[in-house]
Amino acid sequence: MRFSTRVLASALLLLLAAACGRGLPDGGEPAVAKPPEAGAAQTLQEADCRLTMGWDPWPPFHYTGFGGELTGFDVELLRAMAADAGCELEFARESWAVLLGQVRDGRIDLLTGATMTEARETFAYFSQPVREEQFALFIRTGEAHFWQGSGLRELMDRGLRLGVTDAYVYSEPVQAVIDDPVYTARVTLSRFGEANIGLLLDGAIDAFADDSFAAATMIRRLGFEGAISKHRLSLGEGTKVRIMYSKATVPPELVARLDASLARLKESGEYASLQHRYLD
Repeated sequence: MRFSTRVLASALLLLLAAACGRGLPDGGEPAVAKPPEAGAAQTLQEADCRLTMGWDPWPPFHYTGFGGELTGFDVELLRAMAADAGCELEFARESWAVLLGQVRDGRIDLLTGATMTEARETFAYFSQPVREEQFALFIRTGEAHFWQGSGLRELMDRGLRLGVTDAYVYSEPVQAVIDDPVYTARVTLSRFGEANIGLLLDGAIDAFADDSFAAATMIRRLGFEGAISKHRLSLGEGTKVRIMYSKATVPPELVARLDASLARLKESGEYASLQHRYLD
């Protein structure tokens, strides 16, 4: 389907610029927590447990509802975990790339929806897996016949221009394209996921990769269900995502305490209830 979306897309980008800070993610087994290095910032003690969670607009995991309240699967899960562990929880909004730097520097305590990598383990502890993430490719409706192939590299070789979100860790097929200098000129980095929707409708990119749940939710909330479709191409297996905690402010004992809270929420059925509410 081809129709004039430039005005809609431009209006969307203006709306997002006014409303957004912005937003994800890496797999494997959890890192073994080590004691904070000497000279690190003052850590959170059990008697004074105040945690700051970074977030970016990324429904259904964290977003502001129509009443202006912050909600989403990750937000409500962390609220429940903090309450169970006897901690107070605050929130700080920024782009994902900026939030990663703030975790590294100890200016915020944690991020959700994070993939574990060796680079990130130098400055962060990781929780047990919280959920599994599946990436998908999204294109303009009616253009699937332009982009036929057995893999993302084949589509890129045919000239596809790909939109991705800055500082995300994607599944292997997507990450391989991002890291390949052959495709640098045709990979666009956005500060937040919603911007890729505007770029797609405006014709600046031909497809974007994002978490399947998050992209479908954003498209539906913005009213572009008829204009954007999920491509049938597989972008690899799902990856485990976790909570990442700043080594500069969160001691390993507190990470273990919060992991125990997560386990209790899963055993009690509250985790499943949140899944049903936000992800089903």
